Amino acid sequence: MQGFSTSACDWLIPPGAPALQQSRVSVSDALKRRELLEEFVFWYFDSFVSSLLKTNFYITETSAFRNRVLYFRHDDWEAMCAPLIGRLATGTFMKMTEEEVKEVLRQRTLGPPLYFVKVDVQACFDTIEQTKLLEILRELISEDRYMTHKYGQVQADTGRIKRQFVKKAIPDDDHPHFLTYAAELAGVLRNIIFVDQVVYPYSTKQKILALLEEHITENIVKIGAHYYRQTIGIAQGSILSAILCSFFYGDLERKKFKKFKDDLESVCLGALLVLLRLIDDYLFITTSRKRAFEFLKMMNEGHPEYGCFISKEKTLANFDFDDQVSNVTGPKQERFPWCGHMIHMKDLSVTADYSRYNGTTLRDTLTIDRGRHPGVTFTHKMLWLARSKCVPIYSDSALNTTDVIYLNVYQNFLLCAMKMHGYLSDWGRKSRRNSPFIYGMFIQSRAFSGGSHHHTRNRHNPEGDTQFVLGTAKQDGPDDA
Repeated sequence: MQGFSTSACDWLIPPGAPALQQSRVSVSDALKRRELLEEFVFWYFDSFVSSLLKTNFYITETSAFRNRVLYFRHDDWEAMCAPLIGRLATGTFMKMTEEEVKEVLRQRTLGPPLYFVKVDVQACFDTIEQTKLLEILRELISEDRYMTHKYGQVQADTGRIKRQFVKKAIPDDDHPHFLTYAAELAGVLRNIIFVDQVVYPYSTKQKILALLEEHITENIVKIGAHYYRQTIGIAQGSILSAILCSFFYGDLERKKFKKFKDDLESVCLGALLVLLRLIDDYLFITTSRKRAFEFLKMMNEGHPEYGCFISKEKTLANFDFDDQVSNVTGPKQERFPWCGHMIHMKDLSVTADYSRYNGTTLRDTLTIDRGRHPGVTFTHKMLWLARSKCVPIYSDSALNTTDVIYLNVYQNFLLCAMKMHGYLSDWGRKSRRNSPFIYGMFIQSRAFSGGSHHHTRNRHNPEGDTQFVLGTAKQDGPDDA
């Protein structure tokens, strides 16, 4: 840009006679013109000239001409290199198939090794300290007054009309109009009708805490002829048990697990780590063997103030620790199980865990409906099966390779097909006589599965970063299938 003046560019001068006659401009105007000129020059060389040269020439340096840049047309360069490539392909190198290359790349380790630790809290619901839980809830409920937003949702779900009533508590001084809230919901949900219930009840902090304390401390059960009140832990299976458990162990993580959540020391050591938890199942993944050892040691020692002790027979790691950890992944095992998922221990791709079906008969997992509308129930169950594995973690190309995504889709449909076969066999209907209905069910399941992939992707990731799109082929007739 040296020696180049913005006044030499007519397109930088605003239109109009006064602007053309003006010899001096303000500082801000001059800086803006300079900025526009620099952006144009950068775009011209970076996006236009360089692309034009790459398209038409092979550009390189040679040892004979030192730093001189030489330009060869692509056809000339290909003719010059053909004899050398021929000698290399027949003498120095040996041709490989695509399958052989994939196998070599699969076994090759790129980057640091990953260390996996899975621990399970022993009897988590039965060991929660009630007093500690109430203290945590008093800190979480910070507002003095809350309004309960009540609305209804109506949607078509697996061939049926589903009605659901939703309640959402929000601070009294921060409640939007229902149309504003419904517009936000419409951004992540599809094919749903929202109905405002109009009446918005209010609740005070004291009333909410009193209701929670009653729910936690006044759980009464009858055993034989006697009544008992639970004094340790919370009721398992209640409407609040899962979220109360999450609050409780979330407080434990906030106060005790700081060094396992991207702390400064780990960053300085160059260690990458992630800590996941689903209710009471922890998964810790890190590139630091030291951090993995420290996490496992800390969990083995337990946290008495929270009543948190792990079940050592359910602990699993992919490295040797000591005699306290008896479950270690095998040397040829590639995937690490956690909460129904199988995580690859090298590339972190995720597939579904179907090991729970080992040693069982699929027919034992089915309930055959023989009521007044068995066909409707059959359709509903098959659509539900097709949707059960349509979650973003299995179809996100930022996490999984294309082959893994197709494998997840294939395994899901394979399980659906096997269960459909078992259902039809026990149902007793003649498949050939009902082939149009069964084929229509298959087409509907395929379309429903693809729609569910898009729906869950948009709901969990409205920005659209998930790249994978489940395509559908031409819908042939049953005779062409």
